[in-house]
Amino acid sequence: MFYYLPVLILFIFSILSIFENKKIISLLSVFTFIMLSLFLSLRVNVGFDWFSYLDIFNNRAGYEITDPGYVFVNSLFDNYSTLVFTITICISISLLLTCIKYSNNISLTLLLLIITNVWFYNWLYYRQSLAIFIILIPFLFQSKRNITYIMACIIASLFHSSVLLAIPFIIFRKIKISKKSIYILCIIATSFAYLSTYTKDLILYISTFVDFGFNHYLSGGNVFGETKSTLGLTKIWILIIYIYCVFIDNNNDQESYSIRNLALFFIIFQLLSIPVDILNRISMYFSIFYPIYISNALYKNLKQRSFFFVILFVILIFFVFYFNYISVSDIGEYQL
Repeated sequence: MFYYLPVLILFIFSILSIFENKKIISLLSVFTFIMLSLFLSLRVNVGFDWFSYLDIFNNRAGYEITDPGYVFVNSLFDNYSTLVFTITICISISLLLTCIKYSNNISLTLLLLIITNVWFYNWLYYRQSLAIFIILIPFLFQSKRNITYIMACIIASLFHSSVLLAIPFIIFRKIKISKKSIYILCIIATSFAYLSTYTKDLILYISTFVDFGFNHYLSGGNVFGETKSTLGLTKIWILIIYIYCVFIDNNNDQESYSIRNLALFFIIFQLLSIPVDILNRISMYFSIFYPIYISNALYKNLKQRSFFFVILFVILIFFVFYFNYISVSDIGEYQL
């Protein structure tokens, strides 16, 4: 199908960029990503997100949304297809610009962005897509003031209130977390994730005292390139690849620390989202930094061409889960 062609092209460009990261290869990769974004933006009656938000757009009883930001955006459009196109393009452009800003290998990052399903999840839920679009703005300008990020989160909360829970993690992104501490945090998060019954019971108990309006998410788990029955196998793979990249990563500059920490927050919340779905929503605010960190760590620590096979192995692992996910999930509906 046509949908697979841009992904295959990005794969080829990624392989070429590992050996010689020329500007023309990056430009062609960006062009391919833009074409794929346009292809998935120009759709009608396609995708499970289309129908759920169509009821909201039409103010159908039982589907009301009260978030003032999204209500305002809805009021700006008379045509639902135009609304979907605008939201998808906005989030795709912001993700693309973030990759260009922070990535050392655009081709590899864009490929990982797609085959890890980070790109899909960032525009499947329109309200959160707009929230992510807003909080990425200070990252694009590399603002050094925490108040800028806090204000962006407050504005973004007008579209999806879960962004407020991401504020402390965005503020503490520059903390130098040692590799040993990262390993320990990942082990703890994995333990909590797979003791899911106890974790959910604990959070349900806390929610009886503190109601952030997210309690309706506590009823189910979330998936990331998997079905629920696989018990988070894909999450373990993204964890293993992250830990491997941390192990080989010798970059000590402040920006590298920040990206590594944001990717860590994504991993932790993805693991914990197995028992508690709302935590997946929080993880998506950091999701773009996972493919950026993985590609940077692999590419920056490329000491010899034989290392190419390690990168290829990482990509192939993601490809297996990616195409499996496409075949078993509603995202398959995007194969126009």
